[in-house]
Amino acid sequence: MKCTGRCIGAALGVLVVCGIAAAVFAAPSGKPENASEQELYFDVESLNRVEGAKPDSFVTPRATLEHFIRSSRDGDFKRASQAFNLNHIPEEQRAGSAPILAEKFFYVFSEKLHINVRDIPDRPDGELDPKGDEDRPHAEQPRRSIKVGAIGSELWDVEVRLERFKAPDTPPIWLFSPRTVENIERLYQEHGPGPLMRYLPTSVILGILKNDPLWHLSILMVLAAFTAVIGWIVQMFIVGSLKRWRSSRRAVALGDAAAGPVAFLAAGIAFHVLTFRSFSLPGRITHNLEPIVGLFIVVAAAWLAVRIVRIMADVSGHAYLDKIQLEEEGGARSRITRLAVIKHVLTFIVVCIGLAFGLQQFNLFENLSLSLLASAGVASVILGVASREVLGNIMAGIQIALTQPASIGDSILFEGQWGSVEELTYTYITIRTWDARRIVVPLSYFISHPFENWSMKSAHTVQPIYLYVDYTIDVPTVRSKFHALVNESKDWDGPADSVLEVTGVKEDTMELRALCSAKDPPTAWRLQCRLREELIAFVRDLENGRFLPKHRLAWQPEDDRQAVGQQAPRTGKSDTKAGNVLTKQ
Repeated sequence: MKCTGRCIGAALGVLVVCGIAAAVFAAPSGKPENASEQELYFDVESLNRVEGAKPDSFVTPRATLEHFIRSSRDGDFKRASQAFNLNHIPEEQRAGSAPILAEKFFYVFSEKLHINVRDIPDRPDGELDPKGDEDRPHAEQPRRSIKVGAIGSELWDVEVRLERFKAPDTPPIWLFSPRTVENIERLYQEHGPGPLMRYLPTSVILGILKNDPLWHLSILMVLAAFTAVIGWIVQMFIVGSLKRWRSSRRAVALGDAAAGPVAFLAAGIAFHVLTFRSFSLPGRITHNLEPIVGLFIVVAAAWLAVRIVRIMADVSGHAYLDKIQLEEEGGARSRITRLAVIKHVLTFIVVCIGLAFGLQQFNLFENLSLSLLASAGVASVILGVASREVLGNIMAGIQIALTQPASIGDSILFEGQWGSVEELTYTYITIRTWDARRIVVPLSYFISHPFENWSMKSAHTVQPIYLYVDYTIDVPTVRSKFHALVNESKDWDGPADSVLEVTGVKEDTMELRALCSAKDPPTAWRLQCRLREELIAFVRDLENGRFLPKHRLAWQPEDDRQAVGQQAPRTGKSDTKAGNVLTKQ
């Protein structure tokens, strides 16, 4: 009996161990056998009926998306609504509201979402199939929720998602998520058709929604022609009325300069409002056209701002042009120079701002920033080397505007060239010489080299006149003649500086310097030339040219030279006939 009991106990122990081992090997993870399958879909109690749809219409995410797009393009929005999960809508309301939601969603979908079909999985488990495509990542995992895209909204971006659902006793299918369906009304209010679009016939709206290029191009051409007429009207009437309302020079110049930019700006804004607001046309053509129209508006606005800045600066500076030659208005040159520099600086700022907004229309800032961050060192070096000269000239121009070493209209002597400052731009200065030549000098080079400014503090200029005459001339007589000539001249600006002095002597001549002055360098130059001519004529005619420069030769007979024991100098000129020598004294 004891042996029998021990045998039965051993047998029961073996059975228990085998059972435990079987249980462990049968479920090593401790989870149910179908746990991984439940993670591939969302369990729901029921789904809206899918009547008339093919069995495989919703098996994969791509099949569901294609079903929705094809049904919507055919105008069968009731069939298209089968791709929605309508569980959040009461069952008695689904039949009436589902087609309307499908039509609204298709409009927003066509306008704002442009997806690549290759990015949508075509497998029931939602995994991308990398076969035959080397660009596909091979680390994809099965999914039950897939993001198709995102649509911008005032509050936040709304994600459009396809999710996999399974009701009892039915296979899993892919549908648009309930959250996506719930946001259709809000998206339609923001991105739906404009007020004018809703008055178009249904056939036209369906043609647009089908992305028919003929419908899109026809409507865009009509809108472009209409907005061109609007721009012409603005140019002819609004700008023209400004010129008629104010007959001043500033208003006329501003009207002429702003006519073209205002017309383009008005046409661009009108086209943008009609196309993307009043009609709100969907489709890829309109979607691609929107940044181009935005860039057109930015360019027109920048063009108008540059024209306004330049015209206001030029007209304001024109008021000083009549005063720039007057001595008491020496500050006019400084004001004109500041206006010129301010004009160029503001133009540069407007162009930079316009370029920034233009790049923003194409969403290039993100790519540019990533590129610059990826190669910050190389980009910084290249940018620094490329812009060193340009930025140096711009900074030199600002320095000239602030310190005023030279102003527009100043008479300067730069590297042996005399002229007046005619223009001051971003990077160079233009000097107009006395013979109507233009010398263009980079600002950084100009500011780093010395030059003479003859009208820096005042336009009053003193010019010297040099005469070389014989020692025997009567200097007071020449001085009296010079004073008489100066007093008779209309260009002379007063008794100051009108002096004549002996400033040097040479071996054969005496140097006389006469000073004359005038209100500005050009007038002083003309006065100097005229007085020099008249003084030369006076000395020439004085006692038949007796006091003109001359060389003296001493004549000495040969007998007198022999009496004192002298020899004829080698440099002397001998008279062979008379035996005499002429020596230069």
